[in-house]
Amino acid sequence: MADTKILVVEDEVIVADDIQKSLNNLGYAVPAIVSSGEAAIKKAGEYIPDLVLMDIVLQGGMDGIETAKQMRSLFDIPVIYLTAYSDKKVLEKAKITEPFGYIIKPFKERELKIALEIALLKHDMERKLKESRDWFTTALKSISDAVIATDPKGCVNFMNPAAQVMTGWELKEAEGKYLEEIFNIVLEELVAVPGSMGFEYRTILVSRNNAKIPIEGSRAPIKDDRGGVTGTVVVFRDITLRKKAEEELRRQEEHFRLLIENISDVITILKEDGTISYQSPSIEHITGYKPAELTGRNVFELVNPDDLQYVLNVFNEGIRDPQSIKTAEYRFLHKNGSWIFFESVGKSLLDNVEPGKVIVISRDITDRKRAEEALHRSEEKYRTMIENSNDMIWTLDKQGNFVYYNKRAEEVSGHDLSQWIGKSFAPLIIPQDLIRVNKIFLGTMSGKPQQYEVNIYKKDRSIRTLSVNTTPNIESGEVVGTVSFGRDITEQKRAEKIRIEKERLAEISRAKSEFLANMSHELRTPLNAIIGFSELLKNKAAGKLTEKQGHYVENVLISSKHLLSLINDILDLSKIEAGKIELIIEKVSVPEIIDVSITLINEKATKHNITLKKELDPRLDYIEADPQRFKQVLFNLLSNAVKFSKDGGTVTITAKKDGAMAEFRVRDTGIGIKEENLGKLFMAFEQLEAGISKAYEGTGLGLSITKKLVELHSGTITAESKYGEGSTFTFLLPIAQKPGKNKSYGKH
Repeated sequence: MADTKILVVEDEVIVADDIQKSLNNLGYAVPAIVSSGEAAIKKAGEYIPDLVLMDIVLQGGMDGIETAKQMRSLFDIPVIYLTAYSDKKVLEKAKITEPFGYIIKPFKERELKIALEIALLKHDMERKLKESRDWFTTALKSISDAVIATDPKGCVNFMNPAAQVMTGWELKEAEGKYLEEIFNIVLEELVAVPGSMGFEYRTILVSRNNAKIPIEGSRAPIKDDRGGVTGTVVVFRDITLRKKAEEELRRQEEHFRLLIENISDVITILKEDGTISYQSPSIEHITGYKPAELTGRNVFELVNPDDLQYVLNVFNEGIRDPQSIKTAEYRFLHKNGSWIFFESVGKSLLDNVEPGKVIVISRDITDRKRAEEALHRSEEKYRTMIENSNDMIWTLDKQGNFVYYNKRAEEVSGHDLSQWIGKSFAPLIIPQDLIRVNKIFLGTMSGKPQQYEVNIYKKDRSIRTLSVNTTPNIESGEVVGTVSFGRDITEQKRAEKIRIEKERLAEISRAKSEFLANMSHELRTPLNAIIGFSELLKNKAAGKLTEKQGHYVENVLISSKHLLSLINDILDLSKIEAGKIELIIEKVSVPEIIDVSITLINEKATKHNITLKKELDPRLDYIEADPQRFKQVLFNLLSNAVKFSKDGGTVTITAKKDGAMAEFRVRDTGIGIKEENLGKLFMAFEQLEAGISKAYEGTGLGLSITKKLVELHSGTITAESKYGEGSTFTFLLPIAQKPGKNKSYGKH
């Protein structure tokens, strides 16, 4: 508490000194005491206090109310008013600045402590709620995947920017339409997700302008904490480029298969014990064996006994070092019983499905006597193996300049690497990774193999992520450069980011639920106790109160009820949005419920000399609705109409039958709403004009809750207004409700 700073604005020196002592006794810090509004604003800018105790009557050109208004606008600092007056007109004027409490002088330290703690807690709650809401909204709008969510009826209620771009629908146009109208798909493949009610699919999205986009994603139900389905969420992404890449990969695989089937080299795949698991057709031309005759046999049975130990040593070295490439020359048994010379190149296949396999490429060198010809053939074998690799392969010299690259390196990078031979690799690396990669290169040049990830620029300046294994290139015992094997893991990294983001959003949702539960228990329960005991005191259940004590109790009641109303509205709104409110549908008398609603608002209307009128269609006697929620809608609209009407004005409620619908209108002769503000009316936490919003008390959630309650009844609500002349709110409800989610039926 010692870190909590409170600025005191009081023009009576003795009173100010007493307040400072009380605050210090309570453990609060007082950075300054000022006596004028101008000085208060200056000191608030210097110290940024956590709260301001503000005398309403001050020296200078500004009173405490004007000072608080400017201070709230500039610094968003909560204000508690100090006043020796309990005049209702003064207090009504002070309400415009939305103070966090009032303290009537003189006061006791306990009263001061309670007011301060309530004000600080309320301000902290409002700040955290805004931060949580802003963060959650930004996160959903920022993810690269398209996201669409629906209500329980399957109507769209949310689309992030990516979804709007891909479908061609803006949220304001799509909202309320069925998902199938917005998310128009032609299903190609549907795969169930194990352990989930959702599914994954690969399909074609037909956008609003009839563009056809290959997509991939998932669709799953949105559930509440009781397992009830409250809607659907669809997450998808454009896979046009990947589809093209897959098609190209299939084409290349077919090309390589035909190449292997027709190549003159002998391609053999061996198991770890030397058993032949695959043999290319070219073996028959060289050795006389058909592939089927060799498949399943151990290759070492066909190696000349004099060469067997040498071949076994080379083979075992290759198994122990999967990254190495091994070469051997040996004699192989021809089907006719003669011996032919083979030169074989072998390397372990880095296969996660069937580890331990070795690919061997062999060439008949029986008639090749000259060493130069043998060397040439060996280089060809290496090149064939490397060019057919699914990994990027490249070599660098001592200076880090390109010496060699394979086709896969060109495909992934998008560059014509023939133009990079003899040039540095550095321009391909993004600046953030360059220093680290240079250190890795120097480490490899010192003789140490390296494994790392790096981000490179493609020719189009897009970025790809590679997983790279680099080894020293050694010739005659000297490191002359490096050999690198790279694999494009961009999509894998993106998938990991999406998984992490999903987990983070799930944690946000959990935190929100916990927060609302805590708010309900920790705030509403003690507030009800405060209100209850305060009413007992007001009704003199504990004895007669002095006039001053009566004022104190009245202030506690007003503040507590206002705070409870705010909390109830927030909880109501949260429950509606989460689909946790269930309508109890009954046959409701329209005249009776309108009379009850008018009775509830009559006292407030009479206080301001406002006439309440009703115009009822005799054909409209009953509708099917939740009586409590129907009454809440009428009360909210009537309360707003009375609140914003001028003294002596008129509020009229009209009810009439319109086919299968019941039409209700609430019309007032109040201050009206500017045209540019009509679109904000039903938005939660949305302010209209600052001056008007502060002049009339309320939580700012009533119309938002009203709209959602009307929609839960399968109805609609609209507003019309002429600034300075009044407003009309019209809502339509079905006379007979259709059974659906969040609706149950009571006795009629």
